[in-house]
Amino acid sequence: MSQNESTEMMFLDLVDKIKVILAADLWQKVNCSKNELYVMLYLYRNSSVNMTELADYLEVPLNTATGIISRMEKHELLKREKSPEDKRVITIVLTDSGVSTAKGILGELMGISERILESFTDEETIVLIKLIDKMIRIVEPQNQESEIS
Repeated sequence: MSQNESTEMMFLDLVDKIKVILAADLWQKVNCSKNELYVMLYLYRNSSVNMTELADYLEVPLNTATGIISRMEKHELLKREKSPEDKRVITIVLTDSGVSTAKGILGELMGISERILESFTDEETIVLIKLIDKMIRIVEPQNQESEIS
C-alpha cells in the first residue's frame, strides 16, 4: 500500500470514528440543519444580531442567511425586530421557544462533552485542547492563504 493510500485509509477511519460522536442522540433530537443550530447558539450567546453579522458569522452570503432565518422564523424559533437605535436596521432575536430549544441543545452538547472529558486525565485534556487549537489554526482561511504564498 502506498503512502497516499495509507493516509487515505487513516483519514477514512478517522471520519468513521468522528461519525460516532456526531451521531449521538442529540442529532436525532435536533430537527434543524447545521447552520440553524449555529444561528440558535449564536443568538443565545449574543441576544440580538443584524443580518450582516449573522451572515459573517456563518460565512455565507446575505441571501443564504436570509433563507436560513426565514425557515427558522416559520418554526417560531426566532423573530425579526426593528433595532431600537436605528429603525432601518432589522435585528434577529430568539423567541421564547428558540431560547428553550437553544438551552436544550446546549445542555445536550454539554452532557456529551462532560462524558467525554470525564474519561480523560488532566494531561490528556490539555493535549486534546492543544491539538484542536492546532487543527483550527491550520484550516483557518487566513493561514491557508499564507501557506500558498
